[in-house]
Amino acid sequence: MLTMPSELLHNHLRTIDPETANRIHPNNKRKIMRAIDYYQETGQTLSSKLKEQRQQPGGNRLGGPLRYPHTILFWLRCNQDILNTRLDKRVDAMLEQGLLREIRAFHNEHNVNKSAEYTKGVLQTIGYKEFVPYLERFNAENDDRIEEYLRKNSYQMPSEEKWKKYHLPPGLDVLNSCLNELKLVTRRYSKKQQKWINNRFLASRDRQVPDIYELDTSDVSRWRECVYTPAVTIIDCYRSSQVCEIQPMPKRTHPGAGLNEETTNFCDICQRHFIGEYQWHLHLKSNRHKKRKETLKKKEADQGASLDKEQ
Repeated sequence: MLTMPSELLHNHLRTIDPETANRIHPNNKRKIMRAIDYYQETGQTLSSKLKEQRQQPGGNRLGGPLRYPHTILFWLRCNQDILNTRLDKRVDAMLEQGLLREIRAFHNEHNVNKSAEYTKGVLQTIGYKEFVPYLERFNAENDDRIEEYLRKNSYQMPSEEKWKKYHLPPGLDVLNSCLNELKLVTRRYSKKQQKWINNRFLASRDRQVPDIYELDTSDVSRWRECVYTPAVTIIDCYRSSQVCEIQPMPKRTHPGAGLNEETTNFCDICQRHFIGEYQWHLHLKSNRHKKRKETLKKKEADQGASLDKEQ
């Protein structure tokens, strides 16, 4: 299955489990393969298993009830600008702690080539594929030259002036671009995690969701005051069934509540698939779709005018 096109696998899934096929994007090869594997291993479709879970007491559209009902959640939140700075510094620290040697060893050991699909297994993780542009162009000897330069300069990338005037190790500019890309996708992933928590815990009124408490980690010098002490207070109140002065985060209503999220729509104008009515409605209202629609309409009008002239 690994070598089969995603579209072909999705069509096969549609023949054995059309309900699951409607919930999975045709390009999401990993989820498509997992659904097919589940059917082959158990003889049961993923949609029927999900239906079983939903019918259990406390079940919901996402599956069965809570496995551990007596649960409270702490969300360690941080100001986004401060978090971005911390994430960037973590990438810099990874470089100093041997990131380049580690990804080179992985690249050589697994013989990753240009035709590799970075959508499955460890290849899809953040922190490897971002460095492929460097790994494919330069070898381990060049890594050593770069490591030597970085050690002498306290692992600081050269200033813009040095890039122009000094003779720097080959590939240092490419490596720097890879590091910046890693920082970008890491920051993007942190925002994705926050969005997931908001949607799954704070905007899910149709399922059992433990109370979630927000603790501010922006200033680590105030950890005891802002994180440790409030957490202990919340836990003690919960264990003794007392009303806590610290309130959980309020629930909210997701803008897509009540819409069918298990249906597939295809936009003929933009040639794109959309899973769920919420994403579909967002697309139809988007400027990108409207602009594309107007462009096609104008093109068709121009073609019609040209045909009239010819006749």
